[in-house]
Amino acid sequence: MVIGIGEIINTIISTLITSIFAYLVLKLLKEERSFLRVFIVILIANVVMIFLPYLSMLGIPLPWFVYLIISILVSLFIYKYGLDLTWSRTIILVILTPIIVFIITFILASLGLGAILSLGSLI
Repeated sequence: MVIGIGEIINTIISTLITSIFAYLVLKLLKEERSFLRVFIVILIANVVMIFLPYLSMLGIPLPWFVYLIISILVSLFIYKYGLDLTWSRTIILVILTPIIVFIITFILASLGLGAILSLGSLI
């Protein structure tokens, strides 16, 4: 289990981009959270998601879809308790964030700003 510098950089950049959009969604929901808090909670969720597949190395072999379900549930719990949200607002956050990312990516692509879109692929 070796994690390279590339994976660390990718995690930090994708966390930063995701945090920006999650922060915007929280503002839309009238939730006052600092950007730093949102960033730290999403970073914790991303780090947990990096290590989750390594459970199979501990002798717990599970199908990929089980890991997917576990990662979604773990992310929901981390977001809920890390950001002090209700379950409904947590689910809205998890659903709206990628939708807003898609819309902004589509707008940027329509304007011909493809270089900026390469950052969106890290999410």
